[in-house]
Amino acid sequence: MAIELDGELADRARRNLAAWSNIELVQGDGTTARFDKADVIYVSAGTTRPADTWLDQLAEGGRLVLPLTVAEQRRAGEVTRLYRSTLPDDRCWMRTPNRCLAYR
Repeated sequence: MAIELDGELADRARRNLAAWSNIELVQGDGTTARFDKADVIYVSAGTTRPADTWLDQLAEGGRLVLPLTVAEQRRAGEVTRLYRSTLPDDRCWMRTPNRCLAYR
Protein backbone atom coordinates (compact mmCIF):
# COMPACT_ATOMS: atom_id res chain seq x y z
CA MET A 1 0.00 0.00 0.00
CA ALA A 2 1.15 3.51 -0.79
CA ILE A 3 -0.31 6.61 0.83
CA GLU A 4 0.04 10.08 -0.71
CA LEU A 5 -1.22 13.25 0.94
CA ASP A 6 -1.41 15.45 -2.18
CA GLY A 7 -4.48 14.61 -4.29
CA GLU A 8 -2.88 15.46 -7.66
CA LEU A 9 0.23 13.41 -6.88
CA ALA A 10 -1.94 10.52 -5.70
CA ASP A 11 -3.89 10.55 -8.98
CA ARG A 12 -0.69 10.70 -11.03
CA ALA A 13 0.94 7.90 -9.05
CA ARG A 14 -2.19 5.77 -9.34
CA ARG A 15 -2.08 6.12 -13.13
CA ASN A 16 1.67 5.41 -13.27
CA LEU A 17 1.34 2.32 -11.08
CA ALA A 18 -1.80 0.95 -12.75
CA ALA A 19 0.16 -1.83 -14.48
CA TRP A 20 1.00 -3.42 -11.11
CA SER A 21 -2.06 -5.06 -9.59
CA ASN A 22 -0.32 -5.69 -6.28
CA ILE A 23 0.00 -1.96 -5.47
CA GLU A 24 -2.82 -0.08 -3.82
CA LEU A 25 -2.47 3.70 -3.65
CA VAL A 26 -4.74 5.80 -1.49
CA GLN A 27 -4.89 9.52 -0.94
CA GLY A 28 -4.64 10.45 2.71
CA ASP A 29 -2.46 11.38 5.64
CA GLY A 30 0.15 8.67 6.16
CA THR A 31 0.57 9.63 9.81
CA THR A 32 -3.03 8.71 10.63
CA ALA A 33 -4.12 6.25 7.92
CA ARG A 34 -4.76 2.71 9.12
CA PHE A 35 -3.14 -0.15 7.24
CA ASP A 36 -2.21 -3.78 7.80
CA LYS A 37 1.00 -4.78 9.54
CA ALA A 38 3.95 -4.09 7.25
CA ASP A 39 7.41 -5.60 6.95
CA VAL A 40 8.75 -2.31 5.58
CA ILE A 41 7.47 1.22 6.01
CA TYR A 42 9.27 3.79 3.87
CA VAL A 43 8.60 7.46 4.58
CA SER A 44 9.80 10.02 2.05
CA ALA A 45 8.70 13.18 3.88
CA GLY A 46 10.96 14.54 6.60
CA THR A 47 9.74 14.05 10.13
CA THR A 48 10.93 14.89 13.62
CA ARG A 49 9.79 11.55 15.04
CA PRO A 50 8.05 8.42 13.77
CA ALA A 51 4.26 8.57 13.81
CA ASP A 52 2.59 6.20 16.28
CA THR A 53 0.69 4.60 13.38
CA TRP A 54 3.96 3.57 11.73
CA LEU A 55 5.31 2.14 14.97
CA ASP A 56 2.08 0.30 15.74
CA GLN A 57 1.79 -1.22 12.26
CA LEU A 58 5.40 -2.29 11.83
CA ALA A 59 5.64 -6.07 11.91
CA GLU A 60 7.95 -7.84 14.32
CA GLY A 61 11.44 -7.62 12.81
CA GLY A 62 10.22 -5.04 10.28
CA ARG A 63 12.08 -1.97 9.07
CA LEU A 64 11.03 1.67 9.26
CA VAL A 65 13.06 3.94 6.99
CA LEU A 66 12.58 7.70 7.36
CA PRO A 67 14.49 10.99 7.05
CA LEU A 68 14.85 12.69 10.43
CA THR A 69 14.69 16.46 10.19
CA VAL A 70 15.60 17.73 13.66
CA ALA A 71 19.17 19.00 13.93
CA GLU A 72 19.18 18.45 17.70
CA GLN A 73 18.93 14.69 17.33
CA ARG A 74 22.21 12.85 17.72
CA ARG A 75 22.36 11.81 14.09
CA ALA A 76 19.59 13.71 12.34
CA GLY A 77 19.13 13.00 8.67
CA GLU A 78 20.51 9.48 8.82
CA VAL A 79 18.52 6.41 7.96
CA THR A 80 17.19 4.79 11.10
CA ARG A 81 15.88 1.36 11.88
CA LEU A 82 13.20 0.48 14.39
CA TYR A 83 13.77 -2.62 16.48
CA ARG A 84 10.85 -4.23 18.24
CA SER A 85 12.99 -5.94 20.80
CA THR A 86 14.94 -5.37 23.93
CA LEU A 87 18.19 -3.59 23.21
CA PRO A 88 20.44 -1.88 25.73
CA ASP A 89 19.29 1.67 26.49
CA ASP A 90 22.52 3.13 25.09
CA ARG A 91 21.52 1.84 21.61
CA CYS A 92 18.08 3.52 21.69
CA TRP A 93 17.41 7.18 21.13
CA MET A 94 13.69 6.64 21.62
CA ARG A 95 12.17 3.93 23.76
CA THR A 96 8.55 3.14 24.50
CA PRO A 97 7.08 -0.16 25.73
CA ASN A 98 8.25 -2.91 23.35
CA ARG A 99 9.94 -0.41 20.99
CA CYS A 100 13.47 0.76 20.58
CA LEU A 101 14.43 3.17 17.82
CA ALA A 102 18.11 2.59 17.22
CA TYR A 103 20.72 3.27 14.59
CA ARG A 104 22.00 0.36 12.58
